[in-house]
Amino acid sequence: MPNAVDNEFSTVDILLNSDAETRGVDAFVISWVKFERQLRRINGNLIFQHSALKEKHSEDREAVRRALLAKRTANHDKFIAGIRKLSGVNVNDLIGPRYRALKRDVDRAHKYRQKIFHGQQTGNSLTREQLINSIDSIREWCALLAAGSIDTLGYDGFSKNSLQKNGRPEITQAVDKGVAAGWEKFIKDL
Repeated sequence: MPNAVDNEFSTVDILLNSDAETRGVDAFVISWVKFERQLRRINGNLIFQHSALKEKHSEDREAVRRALLAKRTANHDKFIAGIRKLSGVNVNDLIGPRYRALKRDVDRAHKYRQKIFHGQQTGNSLTREQLINSIDSIREWCALLAAGSIDTLGYDGFSKNSLQKNGRPEITQAVDKGVAAGWEKFIKDL
């Protein structure tokens, strides 16, 4: 049975296994979107652990969604820092020994992303193989982060309904401490 990461990346696999000439770029773009989405959803889940937010109040979920939607400038590094600030746990601890190498790879992929998403040449004469290597690193990052996050934080970043309580009082306490000025301000400053 496929896990959440395999399910999430199934569209990437379809593209990579196709004969489409642009399969490398297309799969890279979708992989990057999934990478950022996981980081954003983990942040959203952590914010929702704040003691002021109640799971049974749909207006609390909507307030968090609206605040995240209004935030337009966050990038992967800000979301990584957000996880640490909210939970007190460093992403490198969630990912483990592969963190440093994978962080280097995703930072390089971010440079590709900036050019590709804006329809510009990367200036790197990227081959499909190089893009697939970036995809492999992004997928590995996502898998390791999902495993570490589910164990430590109670949410993997891919499962449905990120805005739910995880039942981990130590995380609620860390979030309350990490966003002492309020969760709304935290999102604005992210």
